[in-house]
Amino acid sequence: VDIARGLRTRFTFEPTDEQTAVWSPDGTRLAYNARPKGYFDLFVKDAAGVGPERTLVSDTRNKTPLSWSPDGKVLLYSVGVSVVSNADVWQVPVDGSAPPSAFLQSPFNETDARFSPDGRWVAYDHQMRQAGWGLMLLAEHGQFVRALPGWRAIEFERNGSRLLAMQVRPADDDGEDGWYALLDLAAADDPGRGDPAG
Repeated sequence: VDIARGLRTRFTFEPTDEQTAVWSPDGTRLAYNARPKGYFDLFVKDAAGVGPERTLVSDTRNKTPLSWSPDGKVLLYSVGVSVVSNADVWQVPVDGSAPPSAFLQSPFNETDARFSPDGRWVAYDHQMRQAGWGLMLLAEHGQFVRALPGWRAIEFERNGSRLLAMQVRPADDDGEDGWYALLDLAAADDPGRGDPAG
């Protein structure tokens, strides 16, 4: 959309639904999902709209793009609930050099994974049995760092030093509604510094 002139230019032309799109870090490409075959598959297209889209992942599961790695080489995406698994997070090289692989997979739900802008962290939301949702924090290379029950990740600060998170009130809690906090990731990386939400 050209906001100044109020003009719109169509970007996708598939005769089907498109649902979610995420920009590449350098702003030159968009990854999005569409379902020309009945399931939401993943596609990548030049942000200038030049040339056709390229199929990134196509299979019989619904997929939603989540986050590009800061170098633009890897895309995290969610795989929807099916008869054999709950929601999981997968990864795929954007250049097609390797097949998709599971990034986060468990008997529970993992959703909304995102890379920090500096590439040091991955934050994601995890359904933690009766405890409800919790925020999970991984260091680069997938090393587990911290679990914060009752929180959900929203967005990293641009320099990657803090994470905006929302406290989630359990369904049976009549107390204060959800509220936001900035999590200090230096504290998250050092258990001796206490609660990063404090």
